[in-house]
Amino acid sequence: MAEDGTAANRISEMLPGFHGYARVDSRLADDKLLRQQVANGLVAQRDRLAEVGVDLLARRDRRFAEVDMAVMSLQSLIDAIKGFDPSGSPWGSRARLREEDVVLLRLIDAFLLAGVERVAEKVAEIVAVRNKSKGFASSVGDLVAVAEEMIDKLKQRAEIILTPLS
Repeated sequence: MAEDGTAANRISEMLPGFHGYARVDSRLADDKLLRQQVANGLVAQRDRLAEVGVDLLARRDRRFAEVDMAVMSLQSLIDAIKGFDPSGSPWGSRARLREEDVVLLRLIDAFLLAGVERVAEKVAEIVAVRNKSKGFASSVGDLVAVAEEMIDKLKQRAEIILTPLS
């Protein structure tokens, strides 16, 4: 449980007003706040990466295609985050959540928030090596891998939220 307490504290520090799903009346607002924060951070990184792509394209650098693929991966992640709506699920009802689900959701949410920082680090690596031949492809691959991990966690999160309560 200490791990959950740490995750809950980290989320609360990063998202003022986040109650950690404990309060039924703010559950949907907590979910929306978290998803907006993650999506906004990813949009900023997608835009930063797209600028690298524009630069490479202007120089007729074939690595533009790699960057374009990474931009599309980030956009898929952003779309998955923004497109999720739990309001018609048990999540949006007055049902009591199982404690283990709340713990797992907090851990996943902390992972997603940290994922935005990991994406920013990977984009910074790409920016740093865009004029070099070594390290570029691996940096782009690492970014895509981080985006895929985050999509997997989003799926796990959605499964918890959309599963009917017993």
